[in-house]
Amino acid sequence: MKKTGCVLFFLFLSFNLFATFENPLFVLIDNPTCGNYYRGQYEIRTRMEPVGGILAGIYVGITDNFSIGVSYGGDHIIGYGDVQGYKNPGVEVRFRLIEETLVYPAFALGFSSQGHGPQIESRYRIKSKGFYGVVSKNFDLIGNLSFHGGINYSLEGSDGCKNPNVFLGLEKSFTPLYSFLADYDFAFNEGIDAYKENGYLNVALKGYFAPHISIEFAVRNLFRTGDGTNNDGLNRILKLSYFDGF
Repeated sequence: MKKTGCVLFFLFLSFNLFATFENPLFVLIDNPTCGNYYRGQYEIRTRMEPVGGILAGIYVGITDNFSIGVSYGGDHIIGYGDVQGYKNPGVEVRFRLIEETLVYPAFALGFSSQGHGPQIESRYRIKSKGFYGVVSKNFDLIGNLSFHGGINYSLEGSDGCKNPNVFLGLEKSFTPLYSFLADYDFAFNEGIDAYKENGYLNVALKGYFAPHISIEFAVRNLFRTGDGTNNDGLNRILKLSYFDGF
């Protein structure tokens, strides 16, 4: 029931919020878009997560339609306890096959091995997307409104589930400097019942405080999907990014 409500939630918000930015929207909160860096553009992104986690990465446009990135982080980098680095760096590859037109959405294929912590044995608490296909469409509606949706197949199947998954998202600007983001992961690929009950709904506010610098504050897992441990429930993250070109 809540999963059906999420689809209506995205449609409702898109017509009730208010302009967007030239910097490519490469990712919403947890879910990818068709956004791509042109050749020579790059973004350095840092994400501060629950349990003292920090995830940092750099993403570069190789051609106008092909981008790559690498990231690495760990848990308990800030706060108490021993630092627990992730087992492997995350890799991101994206190729935009179809450009957006007035009628048709953009379409991109990609791969991401970077999930979101904490890491639990051989998987992330929020699984990496793995292989994915995503479509994105922008509309001029008192500024910019964009919808995003896709299918992914994660390689993190240690919980016994390797089902395909579905995700949705949107961005809506409401001033020349701020935009609202939301995304939803249906969690069809979760093998733990408590992890897939209601999916994962996230919302965020993103602001540009200089031509190349953005700050994003997100509230994640609004449905409190999980088993009630310290790794679950409502949580907050902060993203800092620097975007430029050479």
